[in-house]
Amino acid sequence: MIIAIKLLLILCLFFLAGAIPRPSVDVLGVFHTPVFFVLLALLALLCFVWSARCLRRRWSSRTLFFLAAHLGMVFLLVGAALGYFRGERTQFAAMIGAAPENVLPGPDNQSIALPFSLAVSSFRTESYPPSYHLYEAPATAGDDYVLLGSYRFDRNGRMVLPGRLVLLDHELCDENGVWQSQKILPDGRLLHRGSAVPSHFSATAQIVDPAQPGQRQDIVFGVNRPLCYGGWRFYLMSFDAHEERYVVLSARRDPGRSLVIAGLWLIIIGCAGLCWQKREATVAEAAPVAPSPEEVPLFDDEPATPLRRQITPSPDTSEDAAL
Repeated sequence: MIIAIKLLLILCLFFLAGAIPRPSVDVLGVFHTPVFFVLLALLALLCFVWSARCLRRRWSSRTLFFLAAHLGMVFLLVGAALGYFRGERTQFAAMIGAAPENVLPGPDNQSIALPFSLAVSSFRTESYPPSYHLYEAPATAGDDYVLLGSYRFDRNGRMVLPGRLVLLDHELCDENGVWQSQKILPDGRLLHRGSAVPSHFSATAQIVDPAQPGQRQDIVFGVNRPLCYGGWRFYLMSFDAHEERYVVLSARRDPGRSLVIAGLWLIIIGCAGLCWQKREATVAEAAPVAPSPEEVPLFDDEPATPLRRQITPSPDTSEDAAL
């Protein structure tokens, strides 16, 4: 157990080294060193040995929680190793409306084969109301407009401009949801539309699986809602903000993901159960226990006589002794 604690402390030093940013240094490189892998393997081995020793003990709730916490660490480390050494990942740009393909562009100009064909058939984005830049009209012909500031709509769809001028969102947005690029105000000032910030975007993937000939599946996925199919997970990272011709996808295949999730849950349940068990033991130890009659302390009133029970004289006995 002491060796495992020392290993955890050394691993914490590795984590701190990888978390502190340093200029022109790849701090994440410490997590790919052979020493780091050896330490993780030793930690998994020690947790497995302690789990095997638990099987020899008398079964109790504390033993079960202890076993769950240590086996969870083993599952977590084994799953992470499977994902690192056997997994595949890549990031690429998928053209919208292209034909389905079963090959992904991988790192270092390599190709990754898929057990199915994938294509992005459509894309949809939703944006917050854009900001507008207010310009003062030039004093003389030929001069440039002077920027006065940038303004946005509030939650009620109102934009308050200098001069107590209030504009509503429907005055700058048509029925199709298209915002006007420019608008001349009655006093001659100019409103120019700025860039819109996307609030949500999603895409529709078209999948052709050889196991299901003649069928095409259309699956909608978006931000924080990855596409999961055939052991692969596709994350929508970004898109072409100018012409919306392509989207950027991150594809991952992690065979150890289920083990990692199971290990995390086992660690949470085991640690929570051990804390609860520890608190119960503390309360039980703190509760006062009345001594039994057999446990009344004895004292030696005469060194040459054997030990006997302490007798407290009563008031009547004291008066008889005085007489």
